[in-house]
Amino acid sequence: MKLKIFTFRFCENTGGFNDDKLQLFSMEKEIIEFAEHFFTFEKRPYLTVFLSYRDKPSGSTNKGVRKQDPRSELDEHEKLLYDVVRKWRAARATQEGIPPYMIANNKQVASMVKLKVRSKKDFDAVEGFGEAKISRYAEDIIKTLVGHQEPDSDEKREIKEGED
Repeated sequence: MKLKIFTFRFCENTGGFNDDKLQLFSMEKEIIEFAEHFFTFEKRPYLTVFLSYRDKPSGSTNKGVRKQDPRSELDEHEKLLYDVVRKWRAARATQEGIPPYMIANNKQVASMVKLKVRSKKDFDAVEGFGEAKISRYAEDIIKTLVGHQEPDSDEKREIKEGED
């Protein structure tokens, strides 16, 4: 068993950690176990990941295979909502002193947008978003999404009728 340590500095621009090196490493190696540690140094957040791994047998690497970007499955309005939730997530993570992915990863954010979550019950369909996260973040996420929704056709008709 081999060990590897990665340390990532928080990027203000993206609201997260650039983990490209870790992603590449995990495609080439078989990760057996990992632990993460979040800390701040000189008022800047860092994430350290400790890995125990072994080499993958030859021919089993996934080189050239990249994870699909969750935004690619969203329409234009959903992409706007996705970005709004990510911005909220980054602000909340900074407030709590944790990395944004600990609130929800990008795939979960895209799922929330696609499912058009309106109640805590709707979050049950978001894979990996459990009771603790639902009770802690669901209401704020719903408020964020509802504040940026396009009115559906019935609401548009009511608005137009009221304007005349």
